[in-house]
Amino acid sequence: MKTLNFLFLIIFVLLTLGLLRSCKSCDTNKNITEFIINPPFSIDKIYYQKWIAGTQGGGSGVNLYVEFSQINKGVLLNEFYFRNNIAAVKKSNESLYIGHFNTNEIGSIQNYDRQNEVINPLSFESQFKLENHEAILSYQYDNVFFHYKISNINEKEIVAYPAIKD
Repeated sequence: MKTLNFLFLIIFVLLTLGLLRSCKSCDTNKNITEFIINPPFSIDKIYYQKWIAGTQGGGSGVNLYVEFSQINKGVLLNEFYFRNNIAAVKKSNESLYIGHFNTNEIGSIQNYDRQNEVINPLSFESQFKLENHEAILSYQYDNVFFHYKISNINEKEIVAYPAIKD
């Protein structure tokens, strides 16, 4: 009987230590504020461009364009953080990646018919303190998450899409 109690105590202690260690590693991953200095990729060009729709209620936004001259094998680009907004990194072609940020000020447009309700992503309080011409690129490399801070992002002229003609 003492052997079973002793064995139970050892298993309990090992499980508790393992759980505490895993919780600690999760907590440190959430509060990453250090930025990588030499990322496993090279950025050739980066700029952002505001846009507005040509129809009422069509919205507006900002697109962030990043052209890479080289990306190491095993790099998975995840998200852009820009102006208190977050966007998934979308591949446009072999070297160009884009983040689409919707900047409508309305959080949602209510409609009696729930299918016609429009919900826009709202800005959030970012863990990163960025200037207007800075962004963060989050990525994975060999299954480890990293953040790279990009500065001096140029703005291109606004794109005003034409109205749809009937």
